[in-house]
Amino acid sequence: MSTAQTPFEMKHHPLQPGRELLAAPTWLVFCLGALLLISPLSTKAAGVPLFLMWAWGAWLAWRLAPRVPADPLVMQWCGIVLAVFGLRAAATLLWDDAWRGRHFEVRLLVCGLALWCLSTRVTFTEGQKRWTTHAIALACWAALGLTWMHGRDTPTNAIAWAAGVSFLVCVLLARCFVQSRDQGARIFWLTSALAGFAGVLLSQSRGSFGLGIWFLVVIAALGSMFVASRHLLGGRVLGGALLTALVAAAMLSSFFRLSEAPIARLKEARTEIANIASSMQAQSFSPEVLDTSVGARLYMYLQSLKEIQQAPLAGHGEAQMGPWVKALGEKSQSHVIQSLNHLHSDPLSIWFSHGLLGMLSYLLSIAGLAWLAWKARARSLGLCMGFLGLSWMHLSTGLTNFNTIHNYYGVMLSLSVLLLFLLETPDHRAKQP
Repeated sequence: MSTAQTPFEMKHHPLQPGRELLAAPTWLVFCLGALLLISPLSTKAAGVPLFLMWAWGAWLAWRLAPRVPADPLVMQWCGIVLAVFGLRAAATLLWDDAWRGRHFEVRLLVCGLALWCLSTRVTFTEGQKRWTTHAIALACWAALGLTWMHGRDTPTNAIAWAAGVSFLVCVLLARCFVQSRDQGARIFWLTSALAGFAGVLLSQSRGSFGLGIWFLVVIAALGSMFVASRHLLGGRVLGGALLTALVAAAMLSSFFRLSEAPIARLKEARTEIANIASSMQAQSFSPEVLDTSVGARLYMYLQSLKEIQQAPLAGHGEAQMGPWVKALGEKSQSHVIQSLNHLHSDPLSIWFSHGLLGMLSYLLSIAGLAWLAWKARARSLGLCMGFLGLSWMHLSTGLTNFNTIHNYYGVMLSLSVLLLFLLETPDHRAKQP
């Protein structure tokens, strides 16, 4: 039998003599899964599992010494989130801004520390991983049920909610690459991810429609695995999973309501873009054109870029952004812009407030996830695709909304990174003789 290492083989860390990682308590994993299941239905239900993981990591660090060497990938993530926090903290000190606005960066940082504490001391068994993944899958169905019944009436801002659900979908799609004999579970996960995407569509949050692009990338990657498979049985099963996903997609698309709302929103955006483009050519912006979702955004983007150029390195401070936006709304006589206190864009809002330091912090959080994907490519295809999906959604959803000010967004991104590491890491427990 050949012992050649495959391109995606996971490298195990050597166990220290006489030591082994501890199995996660079943009751705690059960609680985590139950809370994940209802995380799209309640912002508190989403926050509790993240706090649970933080508390668990802190308790283990207090009671136990590390039992295996730290995973280099985990340590790199810790360094990335430390830099993300440090850069934004420096800008906050520079402008003497409120620290309560740093909850996004703080969550990422504490998430990294908790991950280091957990990954060097405990591991999920294969059964616990399967149960947790099932819970994420059911959460996707819960998201679909919520938006099917209530549309954009989500537990928090609909745009940030859709982005949070898209992170869970990325984690679930990553799990579809796991090598397992339980192919029925993989089919369930794939169709559940499709349900989560349908829930995002019904939320009518256009900023998260980029999840559809990522879904196609994952399907293409799974399809290439099917074509390249040397094992006929495995190839047939994987082909069956893809066929099931396509059939499910056809069934979901047959519901007129599922396609009606997203298509209508896209057509509305196209009309609003055409109107604002005509106004730009005429150099005349009427309140009717600006009092639309796209019109207000594009006008603010254009005007903010001019203001940003006045202080591109230092920024203007967070306290100045709200008054500037309201003044812009009064000048343009746009009621929509007057009702806002930010620029409806992560990069522009952060650049306006904290200049180069803020932008470096924000871009590092995106590039850091992409870097993890690159480093993980030789370890696990699922881990690589998971981080790449999170990086893509973090980038695309933030272009047209100020997501990082919402607690739910930071919670779901931090939780998704934790889950990717814990679910994709092999069981390092020593085998019993």
